[in-house]
Amino acid sequence: MQELDLAWFLALLGTPLVFALICWISSFRFNQITPWLATLGGALSLGISLGMAVQFKYDTVEQLGVLDDENTRLQTSLFERGKSLDLVPSYEVYKSFDWVTKVRWVPKLGINFMLGLDGLNLAIIILVALIYFLALLSAWLNIPTQGNFHSLVFISQFGLFGTLLAIDGVIVLIFMAISILTYYFMLQNWGGENKNNSAFIFGVINTIGLLILAGVLTYCYRLDLRQFANQGEIEIAKKQLEREHPDWTEKQRTDYLSYHSFNILTFQRAGLESLIQSKTNISKSAKQKHVFSLLTVLSAALLLGFSSPLMAVIYKTYQNAHSPVAMLLAGAFPLLGIYIFIRFGIQLFPTGVVSSAQWLTWVMIAISLALSFVILLVNSPERFIAFLSCWLQIICFLGITTSFAGTPNIWKAKTFAGSLIWFISGNLCITGLVYIWKQIKDQILVDTIDFKIGTLKKAPIIGCTFAILLFATLGCPGFINSFGLFLLAGSTLQFGFIPALLMGISLILAIISCYRILNVILGESSMMPTLSDLKLPQLVLVLAIIMPLIALGIFPNLMLSWYMPSTAAISELIQNTLVK
Repeated sequence: MQELDLAWFLALLGTPLVFALICWISSFRFNQITPWLATLGGALSLGISLGMAVQFKYDTVEQLGVLDDENTRLQTSLFERGKSLDLVPSYEVYKSFDWVTKVRWVPKLGINFMLGLDGLNLAIIILVALIYFLALLSAWLNIPTQGNFHSLVFISQFGLFGTLLAIDGVIVLIFMAISILTYYFMLQNWGGENKNNSAFIFGVINTIGLLILAGVLTYCYRLDLRQFANQGEIEIAKKQLEREHPDWTEKQRTDYLSYHSFNILTFQRAGLESLIQSKTNISKSAKQKHVFSLLTVLSAALLLGFSSPLMAVIYKTYQNAHSPVAMLLAGAFPLLGIYIFIRFGIQLFPTGVVSSAQWLTWVMIAISLALSFVILLVNSPERFIAFLSCWLQIICFLGITTSFAGTPNIWKAKTFAGSLIWFISGNLCITGLVYIWKQIKDQILVDTIDFKIGTLKKAPIIGCTFAILLFATLGCPGFINSFGLFLLAGSTLQFGFIPALLMGISLILAIISCYRILNVILGESSMMPTLSDLKLPQLVLVLAIIMPLIALGIFPNLMLSWYMPSTAAISELIQNTLVK
């Protein structure tokens, strides 16, 4: 049977590479059509990601009949589907609709080209494809002079797609390194006045995050994972070893056959086994190792997620960089932080998250409150957007940690998925806010706004769009963000009244900050010159940001039907292990 899911994976990864080559070639002799070709490539990547969502829903959820059932959620999880590939007697895959694939690369070192899909990475892939499409549209309206810009954009998209799809640690690191490197070059060429400094600091921060993640994966690789590996392969290797070295003792054979791998699914099985042991005889030092490993992954995730907003705060990259680069930095790259924490922290070290969930939740509440006060004090719209992006990430981390604190229940599993909806949709709003602020900043000469701009009368479309995106970011009803906020608030209430009250205060402070910035953007002013409003192409781009938020807010099942089962199963699998 043919591997149809592998064909989808290769199409998604191959499209950016093909268009990177096409745009690079056309930039030499046909530079005028390069933006057309790049936009076509962005649209094609977005179309492939949406097609994957339709096919993924049919192959995983609809095949099981019941959409919201515990058995359905667990069977649709990447963990369960990966067993059919990872634990069969050979590398052959017998199902073409399992959305997990594995191709031998360096089997002696336990490195294989493994790709997998679930609701978590599929939702992020679609958002990444949409943001890249919007950035390419923006580049069409404001084309950078250098001819290799579009090629770098597509290579960075290739790196992000690969990072999100890969389920082998080495493959993840390779794709992530490609993404970081291309973002470094984009910042160095189109990062504004301080492009060299911002590119260097951005590269250093994310390289540190990459090295931390590599250290965690190396630690996992050094563990003997033989009991969680493909037993058929180990038996074959054992018989071959007996023929080649008949003089070896049983201990020598056992030591030689100790199984080491970078397979993330194998790491997950080992993590769940340690969670089972933690209820009986696991030592205190072993628990501390899991907690330390989780915190190490969290530090890498924070570096990856906060690097872009930090560049905006220090070097004003959101307003000085070219529009497409600013949009990608604000919306696409920070998604890696949350994803890395879940895939390499929560799923690999469940004992660590269960042991530390209580105090980690309090830490996230304290950080969210601190960020709320910072947002309230800033007087620059760009810094406001940057700190708002950080606040969204911390609230998402808060939702994740609360879903593992206290007594397990299905509501907390859905809260886990809901907090990611809040963050994913919020990142799309941040992308739009950066684009709108760029349209304003290009027409004014000051960096710090201590007076009113007056867009409500002078450029009403710009002003109203900025307001709508702020309302959506905060989770106002009618937008998909509100669904995530509702689930997140419920989980915080289950954690305790005081934490819920503190989270409410953080949200109120963020609302006050948004009102303050809106007053600056919309308020009438006689000091500002006439502002140009959005033209038709720019309006189309803005509508492409707002309409998905509204459409999914009115018809949430368009997303929840394929996203919720396998994403909620990430938390539910750990909770079920705890109560067994």
